[in-house]
Amino acid sequence: MKKKILLVLSLIVSFFLPAIVFLITLKQHDILPFGSHTLLFTDSQGQYISFLSYFRTIFSSTNNLVYTFSKPLGGEMIYMFCYYLVSPFNIIYLFFNRATLPLAVSIVTTLKVGSFGLTMYIFMNYIHKEKYLSNLIFALSYALCSYVIVYNFNYLFLDGAILLPLVALGLERIFENKKNTFYALTLGITIIINFYIGFMVCLFAVMFFFYKLYSVKYDKEKTKDLYKSFIYGSLIAGALNSISWLLAIINMSGTKTSPFFNNFSDFKLLWEIPDFLSNFFGGSYSGMADIMQGPPLVFIGCTSLALFIMYFFNRKITIREKIASGTITLAFVIIMAISVLNDLFHGGAAPTWFPFRFAFLFDFLLIYLASKEFNNLDGLKYQDLIFPIAIDIILFAIFKAYDLKTNILTDFAILVANLVLIYLVKIIKIKWLKYIFIVVIVSNNIYNLADSAKSNFDINLQEAENGSSNYVLYETYQNEINEIGKVVDFVKKYDVSNTFYRMEKTFYSQATFNFANNDSFMFDYAGVSHYSSCDNLETRNYIGNHLGFHSNSFWNSYGLGSTLTANALMGIKYIIDRDFMRNSVLITDRHFGARDYLNQIQTFASYQGDKIHVMENPYALSLAYLANYRSATTGRVGEWIYKTDENGNVLYDENNNPLYDYETDEDGNEKLDENGQKIRKVKWYNIFEYQNFMLKDLTGQDFGDVFLPLDYTTTYGNLTVLDNTHFALTNNANPGFLYYNVNLSNSYNDNKHYPSYYYITPSFSQYMNFYDYDSYYGNLYYFNMYNYGINPLISNKQNKSYTLRLNENLIWNNTEIKSFFYYENIDILHQYIDVLKSNEITLEKVSSSYFKGTGTYNSIKTMLATSIPYDKRWKVYINGHNVKTRIHQDIFLASDLINLNLQDGELFNITIKYEAIENIICIFIVLIGLGCLIVFNYDFINKIKNKVFKNKSTDNKDLENKVPTSNI
Repeated sequence: MKKKILLVLSLIVSFFLPAIVFLITLKQHDILPFGSHTLLFTDSQGQYISFLSYFRTIFSSTNNLVYTFSKPLGGEMIYMFCYYLVSPFNIIYLFFNRATLPLAVSIVTTLKVGSFGLTMYIFMNYIHKEKYLSNLIFALSYALCSYVIVYNFNYLFLDGAILLPLVALGLERIFENKKNTFYALTLGITIIINFYIGFMVCLFAVMFFFYKLYSVKYDKEKTKDLYKSFIYGSLIAGALNSISWLLAIINMSGTKTSPFFNNFSDFKLLWEIPDFLSNFFGGSYSGMADIMQGPPLVFIGCTSLALFIMYFFNRKITIREKIASGTITLAFVIIMAISVLNDLFHGGAAPTWFPFRFAFLFDFLLIYLASKEFNNLDGLKYQDLIFPIAIDIILFAIFKAYDLKTNILTDFAILVANLVLIYLVKIIKIKWLKYIFIVVIVSNNIYNLADSAKSNFDINLQEAENGSSNYVLYETYQNEINEIGKVVDFVKKYDVSNTFYRMEKTFYSQATFNFANNDSFMFDYAGVSHYSSCDNLETRNYIGNHLGFHSNSFWNSYGLGSTLTANALMGIKYIIDRDFMRNSVLITDRHFGARDYLNQIQTFASYQGDKIHVMENPYALSLAYLANYRSATTGRVGEWIYKTDENGNVLYDENNNPLYDYETDEDGNEKLDENGQKIRKVKWYNIFEYQNFMLKDLTGQDFGDVFLPLDYTTTYGNLTVLDNTHFALTNNANPGFLYYNVNLSNSYNDNKHYPSYYYITPSFSQYMNFYDYDSYYGNLYYFNMYNYGINPLISNKQNKSYTLRLNENLIWNNTEIKSFFYYENIDILHQYIDVLKSNEITLEKVSSSYFKGTGTYNSIKTMLATSIPYDKRWKVYINGHNVKTRIHQDIFLASDLINLNLQDGELFNITIKYEAIENIICIFIVLIGLGCLIVFNYDFINKIKNKVFKNKSTDNKDLENKVPTSNI
């Protein structure tokens, strides 16, 4: 009984001690729940907090786990859910609203830090039984290691790391001739919670299994049994969590996280040895530089590090085991050092920032070996204490020479003190005195880890004070949430149509990192802007390359709204605009270019001093409408990509015609358009002419071009004109200039000023600047990642002047510079939109994956067109009959109604459903896994059953003995 009480108390302490240390660190840095800052940092600002807000709506609105229209134009949701939102801790967020989510983040993160200590303690107690005090050393080292402290805001990384000790415990049980059930269950749960981190844990499980297998000499039969148990357990785990990893793999194709294996001949070293070694000590973290591309986070406290070093000199530990331990440790160092191997551990794709996301595996291994040393102190000699001290002194000299910042002197003092105490624990025979020494060791270890945590937070807070968005202020966050929230809520109440529409805003939230805009997830509306690792690249590229919205290699953004035509075709019914948005990297005085042609329905005062306007777009189309059947893809204006030889020369056929290069799918097969023709690869599009083509193609009519070129003249400064699109600096010592003078007179009709726009290729570039000489602010910052796309050309004059500055001659001989200045004739647009609106589908039931409505058949418009990105899982039913779907306009879902025997003017019912059959398949595989688990544990279940029945039988007999017998 006493042991059980001690164990329960130890488990409680193992959870609360690291949690309390973390809370103290938050209080020291004025972070919620104690201060004015939040834990929102980089991706937790720009992505996670919005996804958590959306997570809440799955339980309270028409959203579901299958599909979402909060992604750009729409996209599958299950992969995103598996990647970001499966954690059981997320249930806590259901009890908070949007404005208080940062408080919930602090609470959940603290609980996770405590959970690190708890699971590690459970593991330590399993392999080192009844070491109630000393096991705390290693539980704390794991819970407060630099990986946990630095990556605390990357909440999706943490759950798998929390469960790692339990997976290792399951492996230990296999080597003790026990069932593999615990291993299969814990590994399965780890992958379900996050398949990405779960994949890393799977690789670790394989390495750890072989380490255990070869650290002890087993006979042939035993080895065979161990292999079988491990393989069966792993397969069952894979079956149990197929609902996560298999669904993720099925849906990840075409996203940023799709596996992309680098060239295996590229063995690039990822860090310098001194930098790597410095990270074993507290205070080495240098802020965003380390998050972007720093060495692995491997600080585990100087006590655990010293014990790890002494492990290899312990005489009680066999040479075989030391070789196995050294091999797996060296393997991890090599994997973290070489780019190809590091990418392999990240699922085959090189990580963008956070370069060593699996470093917690290495940290766990070091702590595990350190614990084995502490529990084998009989093999320790006093001479062994010299090795960690000597290594510390050598490293101190190296860090001084390389001017590397660490807390090595503090670490050294704690190291020496704890080494002396560890040796005293070995030689002292008095039990209570040993306990005191261990308590002091634990206390020193806590101080060491807490001091490092404090220095890590100090760095992030210093960067925040210097202008970064680290630890965004709670007040700023709430102001933004309340300000945008009331505007979005107004629109939702204003629109009583009970049908589908998209909504967007032209400005960025100041409370998000990098101006990443996931407000469609935060406020639950269908939109265009999105930033995550799960967005579809084909959709993202189409939005930028065809429709002119802002898109780059990281995210989609509505930006300044592209054109009124693009907004109409995409069904963007409400646009939230503001008077100004001034920032050093943003185009100033941002607002939608066709603002005068929208209906302003409400104005809100902004806490920043300007006004926010809600405008309704009268040209916005429904999600679905009947369109012209032709839908050819031949009207696009651009430049094709041709096939070339190894020297870059264009290849020709037998008739001396250049050979085109064609689009291919993920399997390498050439894509076909809706007419069965191969789709040529396009080097660039004239986006304005493409939108002209779309309107004519969908309506089957030609009212003229909506987009017409503006007259402009170009003059040059310090440039040699090679041809119309290629230039070189005349004098390399000075920049070159293209001066544009744009004549706006032909964009006026009856004193009405049509919207005017500009678009310039190439995309965002550090070598180019764009200047507006009519603006007070001058530099438009057009060629950075925040502004590139179609932008409005705003002027109250008949002429507008721009300057394009070329800063260097490095690439310009091979770079095409194309400038487009167009205006949008709204009167002609009106004619095209009227045709399309007259054939709209009336939607009656709307959810994130299901639409039901009615339409009127038109024998001239026999294609059902939608603005939903094509996905074969979307099914269309007309009057209950499944109609084959296809692609229209390069990317969108469509169905042909021509063969349905419908009559002109006949009303028909339509249902559009997203049906993911793979969900059922995965559930079936899970059931198979559960069946296998039951079969493999049949003996164990029988034992429990027999024990239960035996107890019942005994209870009945006891009852019979107690029942008084009759006197009769």
